[in-house]
Amino acid sequence: MLQGAYETSSGFMRDDLRSKGYLPDAGDPLTYSGEEVASEGVLAVTGENAVVDWVTLELHDATDSTLLYAKRGLLLQRNGQVIVPNDGAKDIVFAGVAPGNYRVSIHHRNHLGVMSEGALALSANPQLLDFSDPALAVQGGALSRYVSGNKAMLWAGDADANARIIANGPNTDLNTLLGYVLTEPTNTHQDTNFRLNGYFNTDLNLDGVTIYAGPGTDANLLIGNVLMYPNNQTVSLNYVVGIPKEEIVTPLVNVARQYGVATQSTTLSDNDSAAQAIDGDWGTISHTNNVGGDWWQLKLPTAVNIASIVIYSDSHPLFYNWMAGITVYVSDSPYSDALSDADKVATLSGVFINTITLNPARSGAYVILKANSANYLRMAEVDVYAQAPDGGIIPVDKLFNLNGQLQRRQQLR
Repeated sequence: MLQGAYETSSGFMRDDLRSKGYLPDAGDPLTYSGEEVASEGVLAVTGENAVVDWVTLELHDATDSTLLYAKRGLLLQRNGQVIVPNDGAKDIVFAGVAPGNYRVSIHHRNHLGVMSEGALALSANPQLLDFSDPALAVQGGALSRYVSGNKAMLWAGDADANARIIANGPNTDLNTLLGYVLTEPTNTHQDTNFRLNGYFNTDLNLDGVTIYAGPGTDANLLIGNVLMYPNNQTVSLNYVVGIPKEEIVTPLVNVARQYGVATQSTTLSDNDSAAQAIDGDWGTISHTNNVGGDWWQLKLPTAVNIASIVIYSDSHPLFYNWMAGITVYVSDSPYSDALSDADKVATLSGVFINTITLNPARSGAYVILKANSANYLRMAEVDVYAQAPDGGIIPVDKLFNLNGQLQRRQQLR
């Protein structure tokens, strides 16, 4: 069962991808390049046997699960049954694989995969393996699957297909979702509440629509899974859900939001203060007054090892084009007219989101942005990821402004 597609009211999964005509008939093109093709007859079936989406089934070594022997692309029905794409058969045959003991895993393009804990003795005689049974022992233990009532399901939210669900910090699935929406060519105004129709990894509930902001968002499903994950005892949005046996709390937090003080050279109006670039609300803007040599800086209480910086401009092309040529510095000293080239870490591009990855991390107590010649600085958010100065984990109510992030402004200033 797939958590994102599961409907509690019916006890089955939705088949919107099939009914809307979005489901590809030649394997899952996003995560698997096999040769399986679904027949028209199989895709025409309705009711509880209707097809939900493609999945892959894998056979692994009995003792070393990193050894993969075989993989097949299969179709998942609303009732949780996996079938052969071309004829709808329920017996899954791996051609050319010798009888023996194998671990079995099942994977989906935007859900976390799961593997049997023990090896199964496979032969020409079919065996039933029910991953939806909460009692089935799987690698990683009980938390490897989401359980609702008597149904165990794969966790939803892995939009970038890297076997982790990440809502905050570097390389988040939330940013992947936002990026798909904003870069869709038909989203001409780059609205964050744009409804992206089609077969996309970012459609976490498999209803055929990717929604970042507004009613029925896929973002809420992702964030909810991180916050409510049983091992996330601090209810931290920084928690990383990874299966199997990769449930970790990342030490990186947005130190700008939690500990920083922002200042800037000038302010365009009373509503454009420097602090609005670190308030956790993408609907507010920091904006300088373009007097030449404009700058913005973040001051931290002490030097930290900064791993990445993510800078969000305004979503309108006119404004994010202003980002081109802005230089970014990480320094132990505040802004001055004589910034050191040794402290320079990046020159920004004229895009909505600039991500700067610092490997190795760069130590500093100040992050400084300097405009390119006579130009404005206009930012929605500046996120700076590092270990918290006190090494602590930040509570979610302080870490992330949910209302600000999910209800990001929908109209241009």
